[in-house]
Amino acid sequence: MKKPFEITDFTADHIEGAVLLSQAAGWAHGYKDWEMLLRLSTGRIAICDSHVVGTGFRMDFGPNLSALNMIIVSENMRSQGLGRSLMLSLMQSDSDRAYRLIATRKGRPLYEKLGFEEVDQLVTVRGLLEYVPLPSKAHNFENCDRNGLVQLESASFGGYRAAVVDWLLANAKLAVVRDQGVVQGFAARRLFGQGYVIGPVVTGNPDHAKALITHLVQDIKGDLVRLDVTNASELTPWLQTLGLSIVDAPPVMQRGVAHLSANRKAVFNQALG
Repeated sequence: MKKPFEITDFTADHIEGAVLLSQAAGWAHGYKDWEMLLRLSTGRIAICDSHVVGTGFRMDFGPNLSALNMIIVSENMRSQGLGRSLMLSLMQSDSDRAYRLIATRKGRPLYEKLGFEEVDQLVTVRGLLEYVPLPSKAHNFENCDRNGLVQLESASFGGYRAAVVDWLLANAKLAVVRDQGVVQGFAARRLFGQGYVIGPVVTGNPDHAKALITHLVQDIKGDLVRLDVTNASELTPWLQTLGLSIVDAPPVMQRGVAHLSANRKAVFNQALG
């Protein structure tokens, strides 16, 4: 029997209910993660009997590309069209805009019906950091690096990402690789779940990617660490030598045309790509 639901704008008052929903789905997102998403994105929420039963967010990166994220439907509300309704309320009628998301196994059939196709694949690695390599050529972020980070992040994603970079500057530890004073790559580390997540990692040089990650793990040996690396990054075997294990391989899906660079070795997170 179908239950009636209402879809409305996500506000700060809905965060506690959203945390319960994501926890029930087995996701590691806590209160601060939802706060971050609300700050950077436009959210929609589904309410049934005064309970949060569905969520979805959209963040625009310039005029031609948006990321859809946190599409969650309560277990007892599935197969009732709620997921589709949330997606359509987020996409609206922007026929010329491209949409990108990172799919779950359960969500993929719906996204395919809505015209999304797989354009890349991630490899999620996670575990206790058992081995920390010796430091290499990466350095700490400096304020003068900010514009370079925005350029690298935006070019690698295919849309303007200044808001994401500025959030990272305030909430994460960042490492950079420079050549004659010019930033050639960067990576970020922040608290997530019961440990840390490292991402994005943006560089065209695989050795620089390892150097950036190495710089960020110097003080967290023995802690829980997660990365969502691209399948083409070739970082997975090296990350496994640090004690991390493959736990998932979600597809990156897209509707419409938008560039995604090979320089994107690891994503910010599965919500914002």
